[in-house]
Amino acid sequence: MSGMRKRNNTQTVEHDSSVTSTLLDSSSELKYCHNTGPGDPQPRGEYDSADPDSDKAMRRKMRRYGLVFTLRKIFLWMLGVYLTIPFIVKLCPSIQAKLVFLNFVRLPYFIDLKRPQDQGLNHTSNFYLQPEDGINIGVWHTAPSVFWKDAQGKDQAWFESTFQSSHPVMLYLHGNAGTRGGDHRVQLYKVLSSLGYHVVTFDYRGE
Repeated sequence: MSGMRKRNNTQTVEHDSSVTSTLLDSSSELKYCHNTGPGDPQPRGEYDSADPDSDKAMRRKMRRYGLVFTLRKIFLWMLGVYLTIPFIVKLCPSIQAKLVFLNFVRLPYFIDLKRPQDQGLNHTSNFYLQPEDGINIGVWHTAPSVFWKDAQGKDQAWFESTFQSSHPVMLYLHGNAGTRGGDHRVQLYKVLSSLGYHVVTFDYRGE
């Protein structure tokens, strides 16, 4: 009888152990289902299997895609400007002259071209030519430096009389952009004047 009891107790313990194991497995499955939730693409919690290397690769791929997209936008923008300019020039021919000569760019700013003495050219006369009605072209005549003292306070007629001297005349046509009052151009007038030249310079139409 005692042997039967022991055998029954052993079977009971084994049965209880199997039941407990089954309950634990069921509880784990329920926990897994609860953590996952409907519609979740990946399990969370202790079942999360995120790969850091794949995340880095994804970020690198997104950065590369963003750079390519930005370069493509810049290329298309430059291409649009390149194709648009010829049409604008064709429709408005006057724009071509402005783009070539840049006569609308006034450098230096806030300079009074009527007063060349403000730029250190005390032996310079300012006057205007009028090739057409409504068009005035500004001109500077800088006399040779030997006339520096005599030129103080003199009018245009006096400056014109100096052309009768033996000093040669230099007709200076400055480059595009800016005016006849540019700093580097003023320095050149002074050098040529010190060498004994009359310097006559003028701006272009539109300035």
